[in-house]
Amino acid sequence: MPELERRWRADQARKAHYLAMALKSAEVRRAKAQRSTAAARAQLATATAQQHPAAA
Repeated sequence: MPELERRWRADQARKAHYLAMALKSAEVRRAKAQRSTAAARAQLATATAQQHPAAA
């Protein structure tokens, strides 16, 4: 394979690898944020129910 072709393919593979890692990282951060938000909402609902038992 010509040197230029080999370098181009290596560059493309490297870019694809880093893009895949960035995507996975973003997915993990998004899932963590959603879990955190859900936990905060549940905690708020529990606190509200304890303060106002008639509302629950």
